[in-house]
Amino acid sequence: MTASFPIPPSFTSLESPPYNLLPYPLDFNDDDETCRSESFDRLLSIVERGNRTLNCGGYNVFEEEEDVWCDGERVQALYTLVRKADSLAPNTKSRLITALTTAVSSLSTLLSQSKE
Repeated sequence: MTASFPIPPSFTSLESPPYNLLPYPLDFNDDDETCRSESFDRLLSIVERGNRTLNCGGYNVFEEEEDVWCDGERVQALYTLVRKADSLAPNTKSRLITALTTAVSSLSTLLSQSKE
C-alpha cells in the first residue's frame, strides 16, 4: 500500500523533490547572533499569523483555493524552526512549542466540528 503523501525518511529528504524546502529561507539573516534571533522571531511570527488565520477562518480555511493558513512560507518557517530547534533560545523554543500545540489543537477542534 502506498501513501498519497510520501513520508520522508529524514529531515534532509525534505530538501529535495517533491518537497524542495530550504534549510533556511532565502531572506534568513545569519550574520551574527542578533540577526539570527531576529530571523527566528520573524519565522515564528509567520507561524503564529497562520494560527490566527486558522482560528478566525474556521472550517472555511479548508475550502479556500489556496491554503491561506498553511502556505509555502509557513511550511518553510515550520521546517526551519523544527529542524533548528536545538539552537533556539529557551524563550523562542517555548514560543515554537506553543505555536505548534495551538495549531494542533485548532485543527483538532475544526476537524471534530466538521463531523457534527
